[in-house]
Parts: sequence; structure tokens; C-alpha cells
Amino acid sequence: MSFGQAKVLVPFDLRDQFDVLHSSKAISGQSTVIIVSDREGSTHSENWGRAIQTIAEELPNSHGVAILAVAHVENVPPIFRSFVRKMIKRDRLAPVLLDWKGQFNRLYGVKPSLVNVFVFSTDGKLQLHIADSEIKRTTLNSIKDCLNMLTICE
Repeated sequence: MSFGQAKVLVPFDLRDQFDVLHSSKAISGQSTVIIVSDREGSTHSENWGRAIQTIAEELPNSHGVAILAVAHVENVPPIFRSFVRKMIKRDRLAPVLLDWKGQFNRLYGVKPSLVNVFVFSTDGKLQLHIADSEIKRTTLNSIKDCLNMLTICE
């Protein structure tokens, strides 16, 4: 598979900043939103997460939507990884999956310095990829429309 060409949710097992293992198996059968950002994009990712959580809570089948945050930390040298984990642990209470190998970047073409939002259907097909820094109403509406369609149709 070439860089950034995956159109389905590829199986993954990633640990978060609290060293808890998260697996794609746990979200199988759910509409899924994955928010991926690197260091520069992370300054906006928490706001994106809150906005998307609000959208999901307004859906008729909100319990059927999984929302995950992923930190693209592939370029962090191994000697600094524990420091980065501690910084994320200090700054974020919600789990942030740590992608040390750059799996999401290689598979889905994460755009650097931006927040990348990927929406997958219950069968794991990629429905939407948005990359931006600031949240725009039109962008949130696109995510909302996509999730509405998925939760109504599935």
C-alpha cells in the first residue's frame, strides 16, 4: 500500500499516555472519528475533540460513535519518548494514542502541522478526511452531516 492511500480503518494496537492499550477491535462495528495531529497540530486538537464530541452527543445514536485522539510522534527520538509521554499525560486527561511508528501518517496521509480528522463508517470505510488548524463552521457541518448520515443509515 502506498503512502496515504488506505481507504479503510486498518487494524491497530496503540498505547496511550497512561500506557493503556487501545485496539481497533474495541471499536469494530462503530462509526469512528479519529483525530490525528503532530506537535504543531496538537495545539488545536483538544478544541477539535470537544467540538466533535458535542456533535456526536447530538446524534440520534451517539453511543455508536467512537472518538479517538492520536498523537503522531514518530519523529520523537527514543531517548525523549518518556518525556513526551509525561508531557501529554500532564496536559491531557482524555486518552491520546501514541503513534510512535507513524502508522496513521503512512496509511492515511496525515497533513503536518494540522489537525487531521478521519471519519470511518461502521464497516471501516473512510468517509471523510479533513485537515485544518482552526475550527470552521463549514468544516464542523461537514463532519456533522457525515456522522448524521452514518448513524441514520447504519
